[in-house]
Amino acid sequence: MEEQDIYTITIVRNIGIPISFTVKRWKVFFILGALVVFAALLLVGSIDYIFLRSKTDDLSKQLELSQDKVKVYRKQIAKTDHDRYWSDPNAKTNEISAVKSDILEQPEFSTEGIWITNKPTISEKDYQEGRAVEVNQFRASVKGDVLRLSIKIKNISNPPQPVGGHLCLTLVNQDQSPPIYKSVEGVELGDNGFPLTYKKGSYFHIQKQRDRSSYAKFNLTKVNEYYTDAMIFLFTYQGRLLSRHKVALKKEIFLE
Repeated sequence: MEEQDIYTITIVRNIGIPISFTVKRWKVFFILGALVVFAALLLVGSIDYIFLRSKTDDLSKQLELSQDKVKVYRKQIAKTDHDRYWSDPNAKTNEISAVKSDILEQPEFSTEGIWITNKPTISEKDYQEGRAVEVNQFRASVKGDVLRLSIKIKNISNPPQPVGGHLCLTLVNQDQSPPIYKSVEGVELGDNGFPLTYKKGSYFHIQKQRDRSSYAKFNLTKVNEYYTDAMIFLFTYQGRLLSRHKVALKKEIFLE
């Protein structure tokens, strides 16, 4: 082998003892090439990370702006509802009378999971031609001072069609006289815990023949605070009452 194909490398340590070894030329070029490729990959990765971080910051700012807009829109909607319905005593009386009539037609029942009733909540014509939803599952638990609620809603519209609206939750303590009503979302309540400003409730939208889970939290701020029932109200975006369900809450969950 020719001598120009071999490199001799000598390393002198601080105590004066030299270390020498020989390396073939192709190995030197291979190592240098590998280092160049590694450095290029590191540089490309660093550039991608910088661009990704920049995009993430932009998206975070856009999300914050969107959340601020949502808050403003909700305030505008609440003001519009107030000006349209509740500022006029006559309009308020007519509106409350209408929703009370719908409520009185709803059956009173209570189970822990799936609700079954022999009395229909809507007419056969409405069921065949309109939008309809039902509550398939309900769970409640208490962790610390927070009551956690989980509701699964199913779209049973016939013919199948998407349905959306607002969900409102009212907690009831029937052990008190008179009964105590509390809104989970901070909705203004009327007689017997009926939501007056339904648009403050949480949004829901369910595709054809699908279901959707909704979650809510309620802070228990008083000593020995508990509730005996939870009422679930489902409204369309226009304010039509789709359904109402009353569910018994186990007192044991508040004692854990």
